[in-house]
This record gives sequence, structure tokens and C-alpha cells, in this order.
Amino acid sequence: MRGFRFETLQVDFDGFALSVVLNRPDARNALSPLMVRELSDLLRTASADPSVRLLLIRGAGGWFCAGADLKGVLGGGLDGVTMENIKAVNRSFGEMVSLLDSFPAVTVSVVEGGALGGGMGLCAVTDLTLAHTGAIFGLPETTLGIPPAQILPFIVRRIGEYEARRLSLLGERISAKEAAEIGLVTSLWETEGALQGMLEDVRRKVRKCAPGANRETKRLISAALEVPLENLLDEGAGTFARCLLEGEGKEGVRAFLEKRKPAWAEEEE
Repeated sequence: MRGFRFETLQVDFDGFALSVVLNRPDARNALSPLMVRELSDLLRTASADPSVRLLLIRGAGGWFCAGADLKGVLGGGLDGVTMENIKAVNRSFGEMVSLLDSFPAVTVSVVEGGALGGGMGLCAVTDLTLAHTGAIFGLPETTLGIPPAQILPFIVRRIGEYEARRLSLLGERISAKEAAEIGLVTSLWETEGALQGMLEDVRRKVRKCAPGANRETKRLISAALEVPLENLLDEGAGTFARCLLEGEGKEGVRAFLEKRKPAWAEEEE
């Protein structure tokens, strides 16, 4: 696990815990195609290393993750972008989330600032989420004319259909306290000292559990909740691409790139 070099991640391994920092602070750690590839590569390698007992994910610069990097995906616009290209990029993101979901060691998201869209998706598939009391969570994709296609199966599984409908269909943002109430957040912290105390407690408890038993337990939990995710993710990729390149998606993305509100958001103003 040593010797890794990444452009978008800061990685440290102490022989027990693998710490990963999403390192695009100027973009609030938005998930660029490169970051998704690097996360996927890291997760594949680390999942095969039995010495990794704990995986910690945090964002640089006081933010966890603002979701997908649309500018990075589109290169600044929709011209020349094909349906197949968007499907492939979107599906690769779903594959990365699936790798994190099935990661055999204990996984923890540490959230401050916010976890929006794909960032909230990462929280939905980690075993624990420790959030700053001032953090926000949300699924803003539909305000851009696109669905949260790849993360929705994981979101529904984590917080239930009812809350998933509310957050996604209203593009709503909620506080860390409310996120804890609906089951997305495990614990809340106010100071860095309190957070470090929580992490030490997690580390101590994980160390007490047999690594092989934890791996098998996670496998059994996943099997108990098994749904045809591959079909859902494939369908989601096609829906995402269609929404992005046709109708409302074009307007939503152009409004985002032009830093204005989309047409439908101005109708009642």
C-alpha cells in the first residue's frame, strides 16, 4: 500500500488505517473523471490488501465533496459530447461507488462543509459517517435537469425510499443533524479534537474485531441486501445521458456553466 502517487488524492497508510483525502479544494473536491479513476484504482488495490483494516475518507479545504465535476466531464460545454461518452463516464462513477460499497474493511466518511450529490453518495456507502454539526447534505442534481442516477440505488438503500424521494425530487439540502435523524450520519462532531476522539474510538474498536470476521460480516450484510444493482446502474447511466443531452438537461447544464439560474427556476420569480 505504500508508494502510491495521485494527482487528486492524498493517501497515507500507517499499516492499519488507510487515510484518503479528496484533494481538489478549489473545486470543493468535486469528483472529476481523473479523481474517479484514481479512487477506483486505489480501492481495487487496497481491497486486496488484508493489512488494511480501516479506510478513512475526508475532503481537503474544509469541504467533503460537492459532487460530480460537470465542467471536467463536459470540458466546458455540450458541443461534441456523445450519448455513449456520457454513459461511460457516468457508469464509471457508479463502478467507483460500488467498489467503495463492497470494500472489505471498515469504511468511514469524515464530512465537513458539505456532501452534495455524488459526495452524499460516498457517505451512503461507507459503514460510518462522522459529520461536523455545520455540514450540509443534499441531492441537487434535479435542479440541473438530471437525475442522481448512479447513487440513487445506494441512497434508497441507506435512507429509504421516502426520504430519497423527498431529497431528490425537491433538490433539498439538509443539516447534519437531520442527516443523522434519517440514518445517513452516524455521529456529529463540533471540534477537531472531538473528531479525533471519535476516530481513535473507532480505531480501537476495529482493532478489537478480527479482520477476517469483519470482511465476512460485510459480505454477509451485502448479500442480505442484494438487489440487481448492475441492471439499475446500467439503466441509470442511460437515463443520465439522455437527460443531460436532451431537453431540460441542456438548459440546466448551460445555466450552470453560465452561472445563472435555469429557466424553470425563474418561472415563479
